[in-house]
Amino acid sequence: IVCTADRPPELRNTGTNQSINQDNLYKNHIRYFADAGLPEMSAGKIKSLKKIACKAIEISLYKNRGPVHINFPFKKPFEPDNHTNKIDLKINSLLAKTIYKTPLPIIDQNLCGTKWFTKIVEKLGHIQRGLIVVGPERFNEEFHTNVLKLSSILKYPILADGCSQLRFISSSGNVISNYEGMFRSSSFVKSFMPEIILHFGRTSTSKGLEDFYSKYSPLKIMINENGDFFDPTRKGKSYKCSPSLFCKSIIKHQAGI
Repeated sequence: IVCTADRPPELRNTGTNQSINQDNLYKNHIRYFADAGLPEMSAGKIKSLKKIACKAIEISLYKNRGPVHINFPFKKPFEPDNHTNKIDLKINSLLAKTIYKTPLPIIDQNLCGTKWFTKIVEKLGHIQRGLIVVGPERFNEEFHTNVLKLSSILKYPILADGCSQLRFISSSGNVISNYEGMFRSSSFVKSFMPEIILHFGRTSTSKGLEDFYSKYSPLKIMINENGDFFDPTRKGKSYKCSPSLFCKSIIKHQAGI
């Protein structure tokens, strides 16, 4: 959560010293922006600030995990002889009773009832040629275990990106880390043309693989915590789900559990 101190709104775009436009300064790089407004020792103002704080935490940790930005404008700079206004005891008592509960993360442990998951399962049941791509991301050990098991069950090889930890921690024969040259070979691409690609993590750093995505159109399914779209070709589909939970759910479905 990024908190920035700002000059008052009336000084924006006036050329005032120590003043830049900080309104939604980070724009596309954040999940949420709020301007706290000028400080005021009133119950309404402080309640509003508490709501902003709770919403920032809720979004950054649970709803749409990522960075958020709150901008705090002040009319006067902090000076040595400045004093803090006292809060009236009645207001203080009222604010103590005003509690906003931040909801705990909701983790759906059963994906089998969701439409998008059912469609993916149906496709996997009719497709033999597939790939699993593990792109750059800070995955945990549980995901590594589940994706290796999923690869074994579906018989899809795993392409571990150069920035993926999987290439260092796995000795499985299903994991291929040096695949750049493969996709630069037209004869290889023609003999092994995947019909579906399950992509976990961020955009691949492989130029050969990205060129392959641009030239051909296998069904590309991206699974990540926030449903972010990591596909410069704009051909894929992205779904919001825990990668580890997705793998586990496919494994259970394949096993008939």
